[in-house]
Amino acid sequence: MLVTHKIRVRFSVAPLTLICVIVHLLFVTMLSAIEQIKSDYDYEDAKEIVNHGCESGVCFKHIYYADTVGFFNKYPDEITRYIVDTLGIDFMKETLERHNGSLDGYLNDLTWAFIELVCGQIVDEYESTTCEELSNDPLTNFDALKELTYSSMSL
Repeated sequence: MLVTHKIRVRFSVAPLTLICVIVHLLFVTMLSAIEQIKSDYDYEDAKEIVNHGCESGVCFKHIYYADTVGFFNKYPDEITRYIVDTLGIDFMKETLERHNGSLDGYLNDLTWAFIELVCGQIVDEYESTTCEELSNDPLTNFDALKELTYSSMSL
């Protein structure tokens, strides 16, 4: 004998709203790896990373293996593609050989290489935009040059 029960499901606004928010967070607002680095590090941070490298500790959101390996595992295809397109496949091979079988070390170095490349892009974009803005306004350009001259004289 088959017993069936009628189950009455009531949807209220709150659970549907929660479902919509979860779907939105998972699919719509997911940042790319590049966007994530650009939101984690501003121009000043990026400049420090470019000048000193992630290994120096200035890459404060990606210091430990848990941070770097987790970041790589979140964006493996994008990071790999970006590194291969920028530095070539040989960089990937050399990094793997250097770590002699340590997967965490390998993924850490790939993440740091990716961050350093993106930070270089952040610095380049900021500085080229600033130069364009200065060159478009002769008065601002003159004032900036004057300020730079006076500040270097006081040293």
